[in-house]
Amino acid sequence: MKFSAAVAATLCASALAAPAPAPAPARSVAKNQGLARKSRLSRANQLQQKRTSSPTFGHAAGHRTGLNHKAATSAITTDHSAATEVSETTDDSVEDWLNGSWSGVVVQPGAGDIVGVSATFALPNVKLPTDGAQVKATTHTASAWVGIDGYSCGTGLWQAGVDGNVDESGAVSWYAWYEWYPAGTIVVDLGDLGVGDKIFVNVTASSTTHGSVYMENLAAGKSFSKDVTSTDELCLADAEWIQEDLVADSTAEGQADFGTITFANATAYTKTGTLPPTSDTNLMDIKDSNNRQLTSTTYTKDAVIIKYL
Repeated sequence: MKFSAAVAATLCASALAAPAPAPAPARSVAKNQGLARKSRLSRANQLQQKRTSSPTFGHAAGHRTGLNHKAATSAITTDHSAATEVSETTDDSVEDWLNGSWSGVVVQPGAGDIVGVSATFALPNVKLPTDGAQVKATTHTASAWVGIDGYSCGTGLWQAGVDGNVDESGAVSWYAWYEWYPAGTIVVDLGDLGVGDKIFVNVTASSTTHGSVYMENLAAGKSFSKDVTSTDELCLADAEWIQEDLVADSTAEGQADFGTITFANATAYTKTGTLPPTSDTNLMDIKDSNNRQLTSTTYTKDAVIIKYL
């Protein structure tokens, strides 16, 4: 599926010269979910501190694969249909960093260079895990998102994605959202969401304090766009495609079994062009409190594939 010329023009214009709107509203997580989200940025900062203080943290798991991004804000990709078949690759030069929260790929070309990130992913078949340290949690979640900063930047995180929540009975509920920390998670309407629905997400930053988000439920033909300003500055240093365990090692909320999530057409946009997941790659996977690895991430020149183990 392709954007119409009007939509494509709107995306480019909003990324490059959108007017300054009102600040993002305060935290507004869907009340019926009853989720008490710990800020993604605070978790990322904690992980960054572990990386700094213990360079070998998590590296004993060995190597996996990486990503490949590419695109400039002035040439945002207009083809966001999910790939039907993805061949995985392996790059032994990229170490897989095990941590309690993030699985996926981060590309890190340098501070001030990133201006956007996008991908298309199908909502996975989310279900309760059958073993592991988090089985007894009352709620399990799979959170798939793309974002700017949060890996190496300590001041801002601009991201958007979809969460699938599984209650104790196995019932699944979905919601789409965006967040510029610390303004909080804002739930958006992408229509009825269900397993297999393909979701396109594009997050851009025209400056360190202004960005835009475009999300589309390709199955329902329903989209959402928003311009956001914040006083919490981005570093524009990294872009990521992530599946997240929202509350690491929690007895209340755990990592759901999501099968496989594939971020197709994964593209990072820079001031001079585009980057694939295979460029300046940082590879991450989740482990539980018993040091059991829960996810396995691989990547190609244009996709990030995350599997629940």
